[in-house]
Amino acid sequence: MTVDGNDTIYCLANKPKANGSGREFLLAKFRPTIAAHEIDWDKTYSDGNSIPVSLSLKKKNNQSIICVSGNSGGDISILQYDSSGDTIWVGQYDCGNNGADVLNEMTIDKYGNLYLTGYSNCQGNNSDIKTLKYCICPPAVPDSINGITQICKQNSSVLSVPSDSTVEYYIWVLPDGWSGSSLTNEIVVTPSDSAVNGEIAVSAYSTFCSSPPRKTTLQVLSIPELPSINGISDVCSGIALNYSTPIVPLVDEYNWILPPGWTGPTTGNSISVMTGSESGTIQLISENECGQSSAQLLNVEVTITPDQPDVDGGTIYCAQDEAIFSVINAGPGYEYHWTLPSGWSAGTITDPTLEAFAGQSGVISVYGQNGLCRSDTTVLPVTVYTTPAVPIIEGDDAACIHDSVTFSIIPQIDASGHIWLYPADWIIVDSNSSSITVEILSAGSVSAMAINMCDSSEFANFPVDMSLSAPAAPGEILGPDTICAGSTATWMIADTPEASSYEWFYPTGWNVQGSSNSTSLTLTANDLGGIIRVRAVNDCGRSPASPVKEIVVSPFPDTTVQVSNETLFSVQNNATYQWKDCISGTLIAGATMQSFSPTYNSTYSVIINNDGCIVESECIPFIHISVIESGNDEPVVLVFPNPSTGVINVFSKSGEIDHIKVVSISGQSLFEEVGLNSTSTLLDISHLPEGVYLIQMRSGAIWHHQRIAILK
Repeated sequence: MTVDGNDTIYCLANKPKANGSGREFLLAKFRPTIAAHEIDWDKTYSDGNSIPVSLSLKKKNNQSIICVSGNSGGDISILQYDSSGDTIWVGQYDCGNNGADVLNEMTIDKYGNLYLTGYSNCQGNNSDIKTLKYCICPPAVPDSINGITQICKQNSSVLSVPSDSTVEYYIWVLPDGWSGSSLTNEIVVTPSDSAVNGEIAVSAYSTFCSSPPRKTTLQVLSIPELPSINGISDVCSGIALNYSTPIVPLVDEYNWILPPGWTGPTTGNSISVMTGSESGTIQLISENECGQSSAQLLNVEVTITPDQPDVDGGTIYCAQDEAIFSVINAGPGYEYHWTLPSGWSAGTITDPTLEAFAGQSGVISVYGQNGLCRSDTTVLPVTVYTTPAVPIIEGDDAACIHDSVTFSIIPQIDASGHIWLYPADWIIVDSNSSSITVEILSAGSVSAMAINMCDSSEFANFPVDMSLSAPAAPGEILGPDTICAGSTATWMIADTPEASSYEWFYPTGWNVQGSSNSTSLTLTANDLGGIIRVRAVNDCGRSPASPVKEIVVSPFPDTTVQVSNETLFSVQNNATYQWKDCISGTLIAGATMQSFSPTYNSTYSVIINNDGCIVESECIPFIHISVIESGNDEPVVLVFPNPSTGVINVFSKSGEIDHIKVVSISGQSLFEEVGLNSTSTLLDISHLPEGVYLIQMRSGAIWHHQRIAILK
């Protein structure tokens, strides 16, 4: 029996086989509980007649490893279980020759090695003492190999793996050409000149047990080989060029050395440089941690690039003038290539000095050439004048006397200026080469001639008409002399020759209705009178004012009508009056006083004339008179029932009724019927709403009136 660190009990015993043919191992595990130990699992083993001898326990990675050994059929049996009761491995020892192998004792050391002692009878009657060793807990694979693995030849590097207390020693295996040895977790390795890249391996050992190897790659570093240079060797001075070298693995840096006077970066696998004026050698050295390569050399030959030409020569010429241009800073033996505008002619165009005859305006260009090396181009604009074209004059071709008018020339590139001519009585206000401003005093022409340094054009003439003048004064203003305050009226004049518009003058506070610049003017007056005048206008000025039109404004009459004691009365005093029957639209003969007493029911208005301000009042219903004959109290027309729902009987005692109307109290006609020719009729006005209405009936030449009320 044995107990692990968790108070778990393992028991080893033997028991008869179930079939009774011998005995077998019995291994049981008991887990601890509060009260006692409970069995967790049990295992049996038999190989013939098996008698257990020893039980040993080993902890690895917090797991229990249980080893059981004993004698089985003349051999030694060894079994290994894990803490769950699963079999890890089963081994037997047999010395051979059918001899007996007997186990006496078994133990496990700290490295996980299993030792067994006993004896074997393999040589007849003689027995040999036997000691057996098994590795039941091989070391774990070492963790990763640490240290620098890219190493220059003949340099050393320390490599190591993490230390493990269960490991007795380590075995290191190196690639060909590498030196170094160690039995610890650390080793110093050195590549020789013949060393090759390869794997280094390390295994952990515990007596006869070893782990699988941990491997990593070792790489041999060397001083970089001689680099190559890509780029041209025949160059021009003062130009930008690129030089480069292919990127090579394990090269950390590229260092360049340039000829004197050259500028640019000096590190990197590719550089952009500006050439100088001196030939020389470009050097390139590759470098890594092992050292520097030899210098690669590229001899460069520099051809001097000419400076950009500085040209001396004129820029303005006449056609076919001889022109000479020269390069002031010309270099010895250099060619200078000239390009001329269209129409120019010249002899040699590759010398520093150019003799030519002018053609058209344009650009002269030149560059220097030294072998394959070419300078920047210089550009010189030149203007060549020919006879200028006749100018085109713009301006007003019609003017009024004393008008200030500006005449101008449409721009022309072949002229450097212009000469102006104009009538002697015109007055100059302002002038320059391309325009002139004058005060016009008479009809005439303005002329202009284009000039340049070489020639002049013919004169261009621009006639100016001065037939226009300010218009004459307008005639009499037609329209009312008297209007009512607040009313609107129109005044007009006959059209005035040569007038383009009109300017009206009217009393302050009057309001214009519509346009105020034509031959008519519509105004709304206030309560003050005044005068109206008008002037005719055109581009040459304004005419004298028209004759004055004096306007009198009369106060607006009061149109209020009052009704009192069967009489209508106008409240407006000091006026003339005319009363009117609104229903028939007739003026009442003799009714021309301020008051009026109607003789029959109807609606009436009064027309009031107050100092020429004539206004009609609203229509006033008057329905106070019964329908009776004069001097007789008995009605001559009967209307019933009254009030009514709308269906009414009409009966006449004075003769046939031939015309009947129904009007509202305000005088609005609502119903009318003509040609009845009957003394009685049934009138249906039930479609009208409730209210008081006036029924008008004509019998012969007499109109009769009757109020009727409709109630529903």
